[in-house]
Amino acid sequence: MINISDKKLKIKKGWQIQAAKFGTDHRATIRDIEFRKLNTLVVSRYLNKNDRCLDIACGNGFATAQYAQKVKFTVGIDYLPEFIELANKKHQKLVKIGKLAFRIGDILKLDLKGEFDKIICERTLNNLTSFADHKKAVLNLHKALKKNGLLLLVEPTVQGHQSVDKVRTALGLPKLTKYWNNFYLDEVKFEKFIKPYFKIEKKIHFGTYHLISKILYPLYVYPKEQKFRSKFNRLARLISQEYLEENGVSHTVLYVLRKR
Repeated sequence: MINISDKKLKIKKGWQIQAAKFGTDHRATIRDIEFRKLNTLVVSRYLNKNDRCLDIACGNGFATAQYAQKVKFTVGIDYLPEFIELANKKHQKLVKIGKLAFRIGDILKLDLKGEFDKIICERTLNNLTSFADHKKAVLNLHKALKKNGLLLLVEPTVQGHQSVDKVRTALGLPKLTKYWNNFYLDEVKFEKFIKPYFKIEKKIHFGTYHLISKILYPLYVYPKEQKFRSKFNRLARLISQEYLEENGVSHTVLYVLRKR
């Protein structure tokens, strides 16, 4: 069985491979472009023009640059120098005019105090290796927020996967693939832990999107593999952005957390 140190090195190497393979393309950090668009749109609804924002584990800055155009100033931080180099090259115009800055940094070693109105953290905790690291990371983000600031946390969860798998198996579909490098967020443990630090203002499940993209579409093409670039996923995004469900069958949750 692989130990934690080896696993962390293997995860980092995996991201280096992604950076080299996809460069500034969205696929460097997420394959499903339609969900990326939906995710970015929904998170953006909580951003204001005078905000100072942090996008933690920003990857190649694909979404960071979009957030930066909606606020006063954004910092993108990632622990991979390769991603930061790609981000700076791709988004140099926003960097030059002072809307955006990229820095190398680790969520587990973050030492920022009360600097940001909003922090965006997307699919970052699931790349850590334990619940202890989840807690450490969230406490670091709590410290980096201003008083009453918002943490916009988007994560695949244990319970979310279970809800999707329950429907898929009932319809004769295989369970969702669980990747070796992902340590999914446990909603029950997480919500108990954050109670002294954050108020949960909203908990949004992308139910419509994943009902279509992870159940109806796979059922239609089964046993063939579904494709991330598909009319089904585009349809799922177009419907979801107009009729976003706060509940429903979804393996991913957006927590809107207000700092206490």
